[in-house]
Amino acid sequence: MNNARTVSQRLSIAIVCAASFTLSAFAQIIPAPPKAAADTFLPDPKAPYLDYSKDWPARWTPPDSASRGVIVPLSSPASTMSVHFLSAKEPKREADESDFAALAALFTQPEQSRLAWQVEGYNATPVESRRKKPNFLRVGDPDASLVFRFVSGTLSSPEQPVVLLERTTFALYEPIGTPATHVVVLLPGMFGTPEEILEPLIQHFRRSGFVVLRMFSHPSRFTEELSLSINPADAEDLKTHAIEIAATVNSRLAECAYSVDAALDYILHERPNLKSLPVIAFGGSGGAIAIPTVCALKPARWAGAIMVGTAADFWLVNQRSNYQNLIKALRVKWTTEPTQNQRNDLDRLYLQHATLDPFHTGRALAGIPVFMIHGENDQAVPAALGDLLWERMQPRDNQSRKISTPLTHEALFGTLPARFDELTDWIKPRK
Repeated sequence: MNNARTVSQRLSIAIVCAASFTLSAFAQIIPAPPKAAADTFLPDPKAPYLDYSKDWPARWTPPDSASRGVIVPLSSPASTMSVHFLSAKEPKREADESDFAALAALFTQPEQSRLAWQVEGYNATPVESRRKKPNFLRVGDPDASLVFRFVSGTLSSPEQPVVLLERTTFALYEPIGTPATHVVVLLPGMFGTPEEILEPLIQHFRRSGFVVLRMFSHPSRFTEELSLSINPADAEDLKTHAIEIAATVNSRLAECAYSVDAALDYILHERPNLKSLPVIAFGGSGGAIAIPTVCALKPARWAGAIMVGTAADFWLVNQRSNYQNLIKALRVKWTTEPTQNQRNDLDRLYLQHATLDPFHTGRALAGIPVFMIHGENDQAVPAALGDLLWERMQPRDNQSRKISTPLTHEALFGTLPARFDELTDWIKPRK
């Protein structure tokens, strides 16, 4: 074993100890799983796939435009970026004004720039620069060479159009001391977590010759609260709300794909030397759940995908996760306690319309080498739904692999540094 790898493994052990303590403490403040977490119902893994190729939601751009938004370069260092939780309606700020202006500049008609527009709402999570000390293990390393955000807009309604702004922030990190061989697109867990693991992972990738394109956190409206009151005894009410939930999930997962696609185009324009390099998707937890949809937008651009703690059926993940009350993205109040069959009916109706759920977009990964790491005792991203995704993906190549470990969600990530070398060894042959 060479000296570099020995040092890497010693560092991994130290990180595991620190991260396990942090994640274990964090896990203790998470509320117990909701009642629905005990459900054993699972969708049929052999159910037909929906055709997602033509069902991508529209964004506010000119009809003849190939873009779904605009890139806005940022001057703030990556080490100052942090997630901002919106707890109430906030006034528009200068950055909001400039983001809307950049998006409106795509149009040639001046009246478009005079449309009403709104920033994100309650429980949304835009990323902002806050002048903090550099993040864990960043000290002494070069900061990101590019920091930028993808800005998009969705029209609230054709009758009284209001542009709903959404932002996703990225940073590009160059390799350290070695030529670039791969581009790794890193999608974190919810709210950009777990930083204690992702920061050293980024450094490990960079020292392995990988360019890292980092999404700091999910698109800003990904966790915006959607609260619904559902009458489980009313079949039409059940169907109406299932369609609304599906449309919301479709839009949120699509925004992950749109932002990553635009970010890749941008860095390849700014760094033409990267165009010939294979591109690998890496996702953890909430980022891993988005990977199938991100890859489904343009499957040909991906040479491989790594998913740690992932699943299919976003609705069931939301309902059964022990993080549900922490994330607060999709909230349902039943007018009466539903039966198990009524809960199952809502999920079936949801999957009939959730075209961009990994339950369907997982099919795009059938032709892409996949490395999946799975916690058999995961309650945050329920383990059974991870098994469901693997079965739905149907990987057909001998390069794909699934590692199942008897770990919780927190322990799965707390022990991930011990697999850093395994991850890079799996990536390197991808061309």
